[in-house]
Amino acid sequence: MLPELAISSHAGTLASDYDLFVSEDMTDAAALDWLGQAYDAYAEAGRPFVMLSHPRIIAEHAHVLHAFVDYVRRTGGTFATLDAWTAEIQEPVQAPIVGLWVDLSFEEVDPETLVSDAMSLGVTDVFLSILDPAGIDYISTDDGGSSNGKAGLIIERIQQAGMKAHAWIAVNSNSALAGEHPELAMVSDNGQRSDQWISPSNETARAFILGEVRSILGAYHFDGLHLDYIRYPGLAYDFSDSALARFSSATGIEVRDVGQLQTDDYVAWTDWRSEEISGLVEDIRRVAVEVAGPDIELSAALIGNAAVNYRSREDYGQDYGLLARHLDLILPMAYYPLEGRDPSWVERTLYATRWQVGDTRVATGLASFNQPDDWEVGAEDMREAMSYALSYTDGVSFYPYSGLFGRRDAVSSVGADVLDAVHAALALRAVSKGMIGAFPVKASSVLGGAAVFLAVAGLVLAATGRRRAASLPRMMTEEQTREVLAVPWRMDARKCQTGTIDGETCMRVSRLLRRTKPEGLERARQLVLLNHLECKSISGHCSRADLDRIGLSQPLKQAMQAGLVEDAGRGLTPTAAGRNEIRSAREAGFDLDYGSFLLERMNETLSAECMICGADNAFHFFWPSFECKECGNLCSVEECENIRIYLPSDSFRNEAIEDVGRAYAHA
Repeated sequence: MLPELAISSHAGTLASDYDLFVSEDMTDAAALDWLGQAYDAYAEAGRPFVMLSHPRIIAEHAHVLHAFVDYVRRTGGTFATLDAWTAEIQEPVQAPIVGLWVDLSFEEVDPETLVSDAMSLGVTDVFLSILDPAGIDYISTDDGGSSNGKAGLIIERIQQAGMKAHAWIAVNSNSALAGEHPELAMVSDNGQRSDQWISPSNETARAFILGEVRSILGAYHFDGLHLDYIRYPGLAYDFSDSALARFSSATGIEVRDVGQLQTDDYVAWTDWRSEEISGLVEDIRRVAVEVAGPDIELSAALIGNAAVNYRSREDYGQDYGLLARHLDLILPMAYYPLEGRDPSWVERTLYATRWQVGDTRVATGLASFNQPDDWEVGAEDMREAMSYALSYTDGVSFYPYSGLFGRRDAVSSVGADVLDAVHAALALRAVSKGMIGAFPVKASSVLGGAAVFLAVAGLVLAATGRRRAASLPRMMTEEQTREVLAVPWRMDARKCQTGTIDGETCMRVSRLLRRTKPEGLERARQLVLLNHLECKSISGHCSRADLDRIGLSQPLKQAMQAGLVEDAGRGLTPTAAGRNEIRSAREAGFDLDYGSFLLERMNETLSAECMICGADNAFHFFWPSFECKECGNLCSVEECENIRIYLPSDSFRNEAIEDVGRAYAHA
């Protein structure tokens, strides 16, 4: 054991003895069995297994720790500090993946020009759109004179030039199918069917997806199948009958109403959504191997923020650890401009990715286009992002091809200096004998056994090894546990998330609210507003009526008077000064996670039963007691054992608060 390891921002934890012996109230035998199963699953996936231990708690269960250490040693595991583990696997990849996303839905692609451009950059993999989100199949329409008709020639020329050709398909986004067969569409929490997204839980929709995989891989000899839009559009989906039925069947939980899945059964619901997406990927892999053989490479483009922020993971149902079991290559879309971040966010995203996916290969997805009203990719930023990509992962891929090489319009294409920066970074990587980044971690582990990290105040149990399909019991995600242990209020936030708390938790939260000065809440409201409008200016329209519904109309007036927000005719959006305000808050370390936690509590209604007559009574945080509406008894909130939290019914407000977590998650 090496007890000197400090618990740092990059020492993500799997669980803790508090979870095992206090939260879950496990017996010693059950805890040892859980640790053994979890360790095996992580070791076989090539992932570090990490556990934080409190000396007082583990002292009471020392024989469990000793038995677990003996088990790890018997199975070939080793113990080391995190730094030692990082150093052992930081050898550079000598031949990095260099990929291009070629989007036929808007790019007029000349095969010869594409091949020439790709070869000049040393491209190894081309992801060619074959089934796009509109439902257009570029294989079936391969007889015309447009880009659709050139798919076959493009594939042929790519492979003749020695590059891999991947069939890039949109999985759950298909507007044509959703329009023609609305019964296959996802359903929102307000009962509306999507006109874009098809349900992964609908057997007919699932059969359609697998049928498309068979058809596409049977039409041409592809080197790989690349999955995109393999997710939900957000937490508001999918509440279709088929989804609710599959959830009940898998969990044994009877669904009485949608609200229960957003409160009491929220954790079970969001975990199941991730498993549903992972299960679909598993089915796709099975079909792909049947049609194209075992050498077909299965990859997926995933939401970058889902690697860093567990809230984003819950939103989209993309659990990197689960998906890695079925994928050969993962491409986190680390589009830092789209997230409103600077390039350093790429580093956090990639470290979190590497930690979760073990020995699965990773290539970093970078944006190579400008959004003139919102951002421009600069050469210096690209150099920095490339340094992280080539340090932490097996390579890099650019979206879109046309934007990187100036084949789009001049406004949305990046500058020639950006392409020069990419060339220079790849050339440097080819001749470098060392790594470029600060905490380099090679994608494919070469350790023969498993490594376990131990630390005082924290048993950091980390494992690497070979991967196989295995079921890992999950109590708390790595991100959740790390955050909870780092900041005490996060444990209460996690409890509030479940929709039920006890009286002591309620009073702790109330004390936090009382200690917060009004100007602190006003500042949080302003930043929530600006961040939400910034997200909406990229993804959709936001009106004054929307903001009235989420209680941000007054902050909006103040922000507009201060010149931080404008109505540019296409909806409300932050001005340059407003975006600077957000950026300054991030740089100053303003904790928007905490701010959103407080704002959520301010808008919630609580309910508890009277301890005398059992009547249900509504009240709010701040209240130390309440008078029963039936018997008049004065009930102490702190003595209540079961307090239910009711969220505001308007999901738009919840989306606004969720945006804070997406934009301000700290790795």
